[in-house]
Parts: sequence; structure tokens; C-alpha cells
Amino acid sequence: MADLGVLREIFAPYRATLQETSADTTHTIFLCKSQEVVINFDAYMQKDAQKKASDTKNSFDALYFENQGTDIYCVEFKNQKYSEIKNKEVKDKFIEGLSRLKELFRDNNLKMNDYNFNLFVVFKNPESNRAMTAYQIRTKKEEIIRGIESDEFVECLKSINIHNPRILLDCVDNFKQEYKNIFRSVTEC
Repeated sequence: MADLGVLREIFAPYRATLQETSADTTHTIFLCKSQEVVINFDAYMQKDAQKKASDTKNSFDALYFENQGTDIYCVEFKNQKYSEIKNKEVKDKFIEGLSRLKELFRDNNLKMNDYNFNLFVVFKNPESNRAMTAYQIRTKKEEIIRGIESDEFVECLKSINIHNPRILLDCVDNFKQEYKNIFRSVTEC
């Protein structure tokens, strides 16, 4: 298996903290306060689109991988309640971002099938709402997960050589456990 370190130079100008990639600049809010270094994939895609004079600017917010590891993490932060998340928008961000990542892998003789892709959608913590029961909240969240994990979306991911992706949709508070597993750090998101 090839070393992902070959991508380090390409992504060097786009290194950022997880906090920076979780920013909602419209509302000046950070969904995660972590100082762990990741790749600001949105910034990379915007610059790449400018270079190519293309419209493709949809992408997920953060990309993280270890040079010698087999896990690749693609994170989209949404400063929205889960009921406000638009499945098509999220799917488009992952598909376009991963399609560009596929090109980078191909250009650097890396095989996407050698890696495990983890797609995370992290949304703001739900506000307590007495009008909705825990069952109703869980049911709504499951509907969104099924929408994001639709057969069409999974087939599209397979077409860009991403098989059996791990897809997680969760609030910031619940993402903390994933964060500890990914970064092996006691610092929390």
C-alpha cells in the first residue's frame, strides 16, 4: 500500500484546525473547538476550481488521514438541527469532494480501495424541545441517515471506488467519542 504522505505537499497550504473547518462564518460560530490539524478541504476545492476555471466548489469541510494509516475521514459540519439538513446538499458535497480526491489518488498512484472512508455529518446539538419526544427525535434522525445512505448515494460512491463507506450523522456532543477514536486525544471537539 502506498503512503498517503505523497499528498502532504499538495495539501500543505490548506492545513487548518478542526475548529477553523467547523466555522459557520455567517453566524461566527464554531461547532468544534479542537486545535487538531486537518485539511480544509473546502478551501482546497475552491482554489482548485479557480485554477481550472470550473464551477465545482461543493465539498465537505475537513479531511483527515495519517500518512501510514488506512482510515480517511471526511467531515461536513452543519450549524443546523438535524431536521433542517438537506440530504441532497450533503450528498453532493461528498460526491464532488470524493470525486476530486479520486483524481488526486489516481495522479499520485494511490488506490482508493486500499483505504477505509469515514463520512461524518456533524450537526449542532439539538435544543431541548418538549414538544418532541425522544422517539420522535430518534425517528427523524434515522430518516435523515436513511436519506444520506440511500442506495443511489452508495452506488454513486462505489462508482468512484469507495466501497462500504462508514457514514455517521450525529450531533457535536455525540461526535466527541468518535473524535477521541480518530485523534487518540483527550482534547475534545
